[in-house]
Amino acid sequence: MPPPTILTGNEPLPVRSVTPLYGFSTDVEPLVIMDDVEITRATDEHLRVFSSEDVFVQHVRLYQPQHLLWKTTYLTADQLALILGLTDSSDADPWRAASESPPWLANVIEPVADLLRVLHLFKPGRLVAGDTSFFVQTGETGCGTMSLVRCSEMSVDFHSVKQLSPHYEFNAGDIPFFLSFMVHLYEVWLKALKYPQIDLAMYRYARESSLYGEAVELMISLEALLVPEEEGIAFRLAQRVANLLGGDAKIRKEIFREIRDFYSVRSKIVHGAKFKRKEFDTVQKLDWLREITRRVLLSVMALAADVGLEPDLYVALNDMCFDDELRRSLQSKAARLLHC
Repeated sequence: MPPPTILTGNEPLPVRSVTPLYGFSTDVEPLVIMDDVEITRATDEHLRVFSSEDVFVQHVRLYQPQHLLWKTTYLTADQLALILGLTDSSDADPWRAASESPPWLANVIEPVADLLRVLHLFKPGRLVAGDTSFFVQTGETGCGTMSLVRCSEMSVDFHSVKQLSPHYEFNAGDIPFFLSFMVHLYEVWLKALKYPQIDLAMYRYARESSLYGEAVELMISLEALLVPEEEGIAFRLAQRVANLLGGDAKIRKEIFREIRDFYSVRSKIVHGAKFKRKEFDTVQKLDWLREITRRVLLSVMALAADVGLEPDLYVALNDMCFDDELRRSLQSKAARLLHC
């Protein structure tokens, strides 16, 4: 792929990214979220900025996303030269070298990755994103992709995308809530970074897999967040999810029962056991499990930032069913990010 035209000097140049979105819907076109972020339909008109034979255009034509997520950042010509390794051999892999460059990570890739992460956690639904194209916009048409980069935790299987029929709705009225959520999430995330189980849970939650594989991924995410113990996992997990999210006894019982059922599904998939009718019925509730996992992930992040993920917290999550005041206190702290 030819490098973009690089201008001399240190005037900021617009480095744009565009990420395909699958199963996405909105009530306005374009959806302008911030000055440097918008979502458009994946149409030929919007893709005119690229040359007709560009690798990203070929990618879009092959996998046919419904929408495109656009973001703009700015780098100087000198920074771009450093990132692309233009002074190195033409046989070098400039993007691999660029991935080790702090300016690149700080200014280009990480903002896109963070944006996708916030969208994942913002509201119910299944957000599916493809590979991100980065390019320097030197004109209205004919630009070239510098490289396709995976900016999400997702490892997308496009066959499973068709199988699972993902849907994620983001309307114009959601924008103020999204911007507020993003600020609060960043504040919490900085405090929760020291807990590796949160990163693991986010990675497992965000992955796209086959129908049965996803049940395993989501259950692993919940286990990482709520069960540091090695014994009695199924009971402890179901109890803690129910205590953390259940508003009353009836809801807690329902959550407890469903999590136990999904743990049985997880075990049978992992060990290759045959499903009974009950397990087949449980797998049809994956959207419910995905939403439960999202809410638990946000709740545990809020608790990690507030009180930490120490052994006493897991004891308290058990004892909540016996102590109404304790339950109200912990649920209030955990609900900081649960806007919807």
